Amino acid sequence: MSFGRNSQQPDDHWEFALVRDVYRQGTPVRDVAKWVKRRIAKYRASEVRRFHTDWVKFKLDTMIEATRARKEVRAKATGAVPIHLMPLVPILFEDIDTQIEKDLPAGWDPDLTRTRVLKALQFIDAKSLTPGETKAFHLVHVIGISRTQVAADMGISKDGLKTHLCNAWKKIAQACASTEEEKKHKQHKELEWFLCGGSRK
Repeated sequence: MSFGRNSQQPDDHWEFALVRDVYRQGTPVRDVAKWVKRRIAKYRASEVRRFHTDWVKFKLDTMIEATRARKEVRAKATGAVPIHLMPLVPILFEDIDTQIEKDLPAGWDPDLTRTRVLKALQFIDAKSLTPGETKAFHLVHVIGISRTQVAADMGISKDGLKTHLCNAWKKIAQACASTEEEKKHKQHKELEWFLCGGSRK
């Protein structure tokens, strides 16, 4: 069942948008989808929340609670924190067209760019990288956390993180790059443009 934009109960699209926003807010130290869905279920079931709290406030409260929980997990951790990754294609799918419409480089074909970005994301989702490479890639290039924080969350050195990222890009380039030059330089220009603005630094 769907609800209009003035409704105080979310539709499925809003629910997934909140899952996506919480996931991309910071290191996912728990199963974000399950946690958000539990909160939404309580929101829907509570007469008080249903009639006195609108969705915007509920979303803000959820983001604040996610931040608090993340800090709490980090404070208790003696090494790596638990990291619960989600598939990239559902998380990033809408962003692909948005970015293509907004600032596609001159001379690039929109359909080809979309296809190549999706192919690379599907390659990652297919568990083609090691667990360490996948975590590093998600946290640095998708969620956008500082490398210092990512290294701490993963319980590795910054050099170890750099190695994970380098190996991840090498595998992505070998599997998905369109030219031998890209493979040689461990590049995937469309994915780098989409995630990193053209630069992985």
